Amino acid sequence: MSDRHFTLPRRTAAALRAFLWPAPRGGDLLRAARERLLILFALIAGIGGTTTALSSLHLFPQQPLISAGGLAGALLLFTVPVCFHLGLGFRRCAWLLILLYVAPILVTILPTGGLLAGSALYLLAAPVITGMLLGLRPALGVGAVVFLAVLGLYFWRARTGLPVHAMDPDAMAYSIGYALAILVLGLTVAVGAFHGVVEATNRALKRARDEAEAANEAKTQFLANMSHELRTPLNGILGFADLLSAMNLPPEAAAYLRHIRTAGGDLLLLVNDVLDFTRAAHGAMTLEAVAFDPRELLEELRGRVGFRAEQKGIALDIAVAPEVPRALRGDPLRLRQVIGNLLDNAVKFTEAGRVDLAVGATKTADGTHRLSFTVSDTGPGIPPEALARIFERFTQADSSTTRRYGGSGLGLAIVHALVELMGGSVTVESEPGRGSRFTVLLTLPEAQGLPAAAAPQALRRRAEHPGRILLVEDSETNQELFRAVLTGAGHVVEIAPNGRAALDALDSRPFDLVLMDGQMPVMGGHDTTRAIRGSGRDYASLPIIAITADALSVENGGYRKAGMNDQLAKPVEPQRMLAKVDLWMGRRVPATIPSGTAEEEPPKG
Repeated sequence: MSDRHFTLPRRTAAALRAFLWPAPRGGDLLRAARERLLILFALIAGIGGTTTALSSLHLFPQQPLISAGGLAGALLLFTVPVCFHLGLGFRRCAWLLILLYVAPILVTILPTGGLLAGSALYLLAAPVITGMLLGLRPALGVGAVVFLAVLGLYFWRARTGLPVHAMDPDAMAYSIGYALAILVLGLTVAVGAFHGVVEATNRALKRARDEAEAANEAKTQFLANMSHELRTPLNGILGFADLLSAMNLPPEAAAYLRHIRTAGGDLLLLVNDVLDFTRAAHGAMTLEAVAFDPRELLEELRGRVGFRAEQKGIALDIAVAPEVPRALRGDPLRLRQVIGNLLDNAVKFTEAGRVDLAVGATKTADGTHRLSFTVSDTGPGIPPEALARIFERFTQADSSTTRRYGGSGLGLAIVHALVELMGGSVTVESEPGRGSRFTVLLTLPEAQGLPAAAAPQALRRRAEHPGRILLVEDSETNQELFRAVLTGAGHVVEIAPNGRAALDALDSRPFDLVLMDGQMPVMGGHDTTRAIRGSGRDYASLPIIAITADALSVENGGYRKAGMNDQLAKPVEPQRMLAKVDLWMGRRVPATIPSGTAEEEPPKG
């Protein structure tokens, strides 16, 4: 029999289970327990009441009110779960349950006796159930109502001459009724008090959870702010290093500059790790799907990591199996980050010997390729007790690792998060004194060809569409850097240190494009952009490119929500900036560039 024949029974069973056993909402297990108790008690009391009413029809043939009241009350109890699932609310349903439970019993014992009538024994459960569902005060209230009702029945019995117990007036006495009343009162207080303790504990746990979530949010925001503050000066360091590298420097100065560039790159990797941790905490990690050459990617990693390996005297070998396709579709940036982190770690922790990267591929039945990246080293290895937590955030195998080697303890956690995001897996094998072996398994489709190679950066020195640019940036270092890059390409640049100054400049002079920093004093980039878009002036439609170190705003599209057209993330590579500016300059007619000053005239040569 096919699975199709089982669909209806499975759906029916699932619906019945959801009806009888509500799932926790928002992780609140206590609330779920109370809701389940409400439904189960309503069903059990309804079934028991219906059975009792039907079986006792012959006992009271002369008083149909007893049988009809009991049967009607029992059947009405089945409506409580329905009302709950229709959204009536837990407390209302609980009170409805107690009312439908107590009222029919009072109706049936009214003509048959007092507290010791057979039906009245069921009445004693009402305050206990109330205590379990609603707490001590409602339970005592229900108990008081029951006590007053029974007391009224005793007075009614005395006036009508009915016995204390309709079935055996000589065997029962008031003392038994008192004992039962005291027992029920004790149970009610105990259950209600327990319910209050559990409620207080649950509130304390919720408060602690909320405080922990708030602290985690504050920590994440702090990391985002700190990364922003770090990326801003990094933009100046790396940017001016790029400008200097284009000059004819003496060999010694060129070597120093290379070390500055390398150290800046290391710091940028650390900042990026913090940013990726922040993205992961916000669920903002995203993947691209573009064609790329895995061999070219690995050669870039060889050049980057090989320099450090050579400095330490470590052999670095990257072997790519012939089965690996020339073109794959995926996210090369994230894949470079994953493999680069593993290679960086291997080189960092290996004092002598070698580091190897072996890449293999197997074609699957659906046409994709199962890729394996294995990074092996001859380093110190990882103790067995540390392997289980090696991929946790801020975790390193040894507490002295940070002092000896540096690092944030985020690299492997980010590797794990990225590999899972790509639908793969990462494993580690290690033994102290015999090195480590990390294996990443990914499934990627083969791409149909590769994009055309980009032109060399040195050829992109002149702007295709020169124009007037308003640079809104509060950092003096970045002001000088961006001005040098843009004027060197032929643009005219005016600087505004904050959003208020930018609006004043736009009111008095024409511009073709605005480069807008995100966080500035007086008036930030988002508020300035909203003011520009809502101004109703000619400049309201100017292209605005965000230059921001706020990675979360970039990931979440915050700059677009504010009205900006595009974005550049700091640190900004000069050629990326020129390409982005040319793209948006080409979409509008540039304003006339006045002549007459040395700064405004495009540089020659």
